[in-house]
Amino acid sequence: MKKLWTSYSYSILFFIGLFLLITTMIVTNIEAPKDDYQQITVKKGDTVWDMAERFNGSKMTQTEFVSWVQENNDLHINHIKEGQTIVIPVKKMNESTEMLHLADSDK
Repeated sequence: MKKLWTSYSYSILFFIGLFLLITTMIVTNIEAPKDDYQQITVKKGDTVWDMAERFNGSKMTQTEFVSWVQENNDLHINHIKEGQTIVIPVKKMNESTEMLHLADSDK
Protein backbone atom coordinates (compact mmCIF):
# COMPACT_ATOMS: atom_id res chain seq x y z
CA MET A 1 0.00 0.00 0.00
CA LYS A 2 2.86 2.34 0.86
CA LYS A 3 4.47 1.66 -2.52
CA LEU A 4 1.15 2.40 -4.25
CA TRP A 5 0.81 5.71 -2.40
CA THR A 6 4.40 6.67 -3.18
CA SER A 7 3.98 5.89 -6.87
CA TYR A 8 0.59 7.53 -7.39
CA SER A 9 0.32 10.15 -4.63
CA TYR A 10 0.31 13.11 -7.04
CA SER A 11 -2.30 11.50 -9.26
CA ILE A 12 -4.51 10.61 -6.31
CA LEU A 13 -4.25 14.13 -4.87
CA PHE A 14 -4.94 15.61 -8.31
CA PHE A 15 -8.15 13.60 -8.73
CA ILE A 16 -9.31 14.37 -5.18
CA GLY A 17 -8.72 18.08 -5.83
CA LEU A 18 -10.47 17.87 -9.19
CA PHE A 19 -13.45 16.14 -7.59
CA LEU A 20 -13.68 18.83 -4.89
CA LEU A 21 -13.40 21.60 -7.48
CA ILE A 22 -16.15 20.16 -9.68
CA THR A 23 -18.40 19.55 -6.69
CA THR A 24 -17.91 23.14 -5.52
CA MET A 25 -18.64 24.48 -9.01
CA ILE A 26 -21.84 22.47 -9.26
CA VAL A 27 -23.08 23.55 -5.84
CA THR A 28 -22.32 27.25 -6.38
CA ASN A 29 -23.63 27.32 -9.94
CA ILE A 30 -27.20 26.70 -8.88
CA GLU A 31 -29.46 29.06 -10.78
CA ALA A 32 -31.07 32.10 -9.21
CA PRO A 33 -34.18 31.22 -7.25
CA LYS A 34 -37.43 31.46 -9.17
CA ASP A 35 -38.58 33.99 -6.56
CA ASP A 36 -36.38 36.57 -8.30
CA TYR A 37 -38.40 36.30 -11.51
CA GLN A 38 -41.89 37.44 -12.40
CA GLN A 39 -44.75 34.98 -12.34
CA ILE A 40 -47.58 35.50 -14.76
CA THR A 41 -50.94 33.86 -15.16
CA VAL A 42 -51.68 32.53 -18.62
CA LYS A 43 -54.66 34.17 -20.32
CA LYS A 44 -56.89 32.63 -22.95
CA GLY A 45 -55.05 32.42 -26.27
CA ASP A 46 -51.58 33.02 -24.79
CA THR A 47 -48.66 31.03 -26.16
CA VAL A 48 -45.09 30.82 -24.94
CA TRP A 49 -43.99 32.48 -28.18
CA ASP A 50 -46.41 35.39 -27.63
CA MET A 51 -44.97 35.84 -24.15
CA ALA A 52 -41.44 35.79 -25.56
CA GLU A 53 -42.40 38.58 -27.93
CA ARG A 54 -44.24 40.60 -25.26
CA PHE A 55 -41.91 40.27 -22.26
CA ASN A 56 -38.49 39.55 -23.73
CA GLY A 57 -35.84 42.25 -23.48
CA SER A 58 -32.74 42.30 -25.63
CA LYS A 59 -30.78 39.93 -23.36
CA MET A 60 -31.95 36.72 -25.04
CA THR A 61 -33.50 35.68 -28.31
CA GLN A 62 -37.12 34.56 -28.47
CA THR A 63 -35.95 30.98 -28.89
CA GLU A 64 -33.79 31.25 -25.76
CA PHE A 65 -36.72 32.82 -23.87
CA VAL A 66 -39.04 29.96 -24.87
CA SER A 67 -36.41 27.36 -23.93
CA TRP A 68 -35.89 29.01 -20.53
CA VAL A 69 -39.64 29.04 -19.85
CA GLN A 70 -39.95 25.39 -20.87
CA GLU A 71 -37.03 24.26 -18.70
CA ASN A 72 -37.95 26.28 -15.60
CA ASN A 73 -41.65 25.43 -15.67
CA ASP A 74 -41.28 21.75 -16.57
CA LEU A 75 -43.09 22.22 -19.88
CA HIS A 76 -42.31 19.36 -22.22
CA ILE A 77 -44.05 21.02 -25.14
CA ASN A 78 -45.16 24.57 -25.93
CA HIS A 79 -48.59 23.82 -24.49
CA ILE A 80 -49.77 26.07 -21.68
CA LYS A 81 -53.26 26.32 -20.22
CA GLU A 82 -55.41 29.29 -19.33
CA GLY A 83 -55.05 30.07 -15.63
CA GLN A 84 -51.68 28.33 -15.34
CA THR A 85 -49.02 30.32 -13.47
CA ILE A 86 -45.58 30.26 -15.04
CA VAL A 87 -42.25 31.90 -14.25
CA ILE A 88 -40.69 34.03 -16.98
CA PRO A 89 -37.07 35.24 -17.19
CA VAL A 90 -37.92 38.82 -16.28
CA LYS A 91 -36.54 40.07 -12.97
CA LYS A 92 -39.05 41.27 -10.40
CA MET A 93 -38.90 44.93 -9.59
CA ASN A 94 -39.00 45.96 -5.97
CA GLU A 95 -41.68 48.42 -4.87
CA SER A 96 -39.39 51.47 -4.68
CA THR A 97 -38.13 50.90 -8.23
CA GLU A 98 -41.67 50.33 -9.44
CA MET A 99 -42.84 53.61 -7.88
CA LEU A 100 -39.89 55.40 -9.40
CA HIS A 101 -40.86 54.11 -12.85
CA LEU A 102 -44.46 55.18 -12.25
CA ALA A 103 -43.34 58.65 -11.20
CA ASP A 104 -41.12 58.96 -14.27
CA SER A 105 -43.97 58.00 -16.59
CA ASP A 106 -45.89 61.19 -15.65
CA LYS A 107 -43.39 63.36 -17.53
